[in-house]
Amino acid sequence: MLQRMLSYHIIEQKDKEYRFEVPLVEMWVRERLTSSYVLL
Repeated sequence: MLQRMLSYHIIEQKDKEYRFEVPLVEMWVRERLTSSYVLL
């Protein structure tokens, strides 16, 4: 999955870290993570 996200330029690797290249995708992921914790 990681390689696929890299190949589609959704994330990028910088300084041994992975970062989102697309701000909208980052917002979507953060929103999903936040809401999933609320449901627990």
